[in-house]
Amino acid sequence: MRTQTMSFGPGGITPMVKKLIVINVFIWVIQLINSMAGWFPMEKIFGLVPVLVVEHGYVWQVFTYQFLHAPQLFIHIFFNMFLLWMFGTELESVWGGEAFLRFFLTCGVFAGLTVLVFNYGSIPTIGASGAVYGILGAFAMIWPDRLLYFLGLFPIKAKYAVLIFGGIELLLGVSNARTGIGHMAHLGGLVMGLSYVAFSDPRKPLLEPLYRWINKKKTEQKQEQWSEQKEKHEQMIREMDELLDRMNRVGWENLSDEEKQKLQEYSDELKHRDDFNDLFDF
Repeated sequence: MRTQTMSFGPGGITPMVKKLIVINVFIWVIQLINSMAGWFPMEKIFGLVPVLVVEHGYVWQVFTYQFLHAPQLFIHIFFNMFLLWMFGTELESVWGGEAFLRFFLTCGVFAGLTVLVFNYGSIPTIGASGAVYGILGAFAMIWPDRLLYFLGLFPIKAKYAVLIFGGIELLLGVSNARTGIGHMAHLGGLVMGLSYVAFSDPRKPLLEPLYRWINKKKTEQKQEQWSEQKEKHEQMIREMDELLDRMNRVGWENLSDEEKQKLQEYSDELKHRDDFNDLFDF
């Protein structure tokens, strides 16, 4: 079987990837202007600062940090947007824009949660790298034998590239290497990307298994209620048959007040059912 190869870039750009790139670049330009003008601490407010999230309720940072990049470091946003275009375009072509956006944000948020757990402190984390690593993981899951060209020169299959990248991030992350890069965020995004594709269909909502479980429980509950109603109805029919047999033997006037009341109650209840509409006429 011929191994798939990959030319430089996927060719063209899909709508959602384009929107994400435009949004990220637009925010980066605002950051750049803000850093020169000194208006407000944008990275501290919208970047991911674990202490502020946990101790001061800045929960929005788990979402917003992935749209910020180092304002004075063009290469930071360039590589993230380049990889988003390179690998995200093909994924969106398969999944559709809505599913791709859901996947992108989920990987980014999970990467942020990973930072809260493993890099707790007051240093801001910014960038779409966590989500991008999730995209790399998904790409390798779907096209494991696709050839990528490392540094544009050395061909390597996608599945091996992801293993290498993941291993490097894990090694640097657990060693607390002072590289200025959020290695645990990268690793968290990669793990989510791999898991997302492995255990669910990205074209469907991430919580669809939960929805199915809830619907299953609702169905079981309705079936149980129906069984109880059926049993109650059958018991009522049995008691009613006994009362009718007694009435045939002794006559209506010789039934006790309690028996008459019960028979009337059963009659009223059964009149609501089509099969018994004309059964009694007291």
